[in-house]
Amino acid sequence: MRPDPTEILQPSIFIGNLEIGEPVTMITDLMIAACAFYAWRRLKARAHEGKVFTFFRWFFLLTAIGTAMCGI
Repeated sequence: MRPDPTEILQPSIFIGNLEIGEPVTMITDLMIAACAFYAWRRLKARAHEGKVFTFFRWFFLLTAIGTAMCGI
């Protein structure tokens, strides 16, 4: 028997009236954002060493913001 294609594979979590859809994806996005933010903070001290470090800082900052916004 084939599974029903309309069946939800990742059920939502309800906290009061707040529905969190796809909680595993949300947690993964927030973990990636936290790691990117940590890398941005660690590269802060090395920003004066050259443009490469500045570009990496911008990359990690924008990655952290983007994945955090998608996770929320």
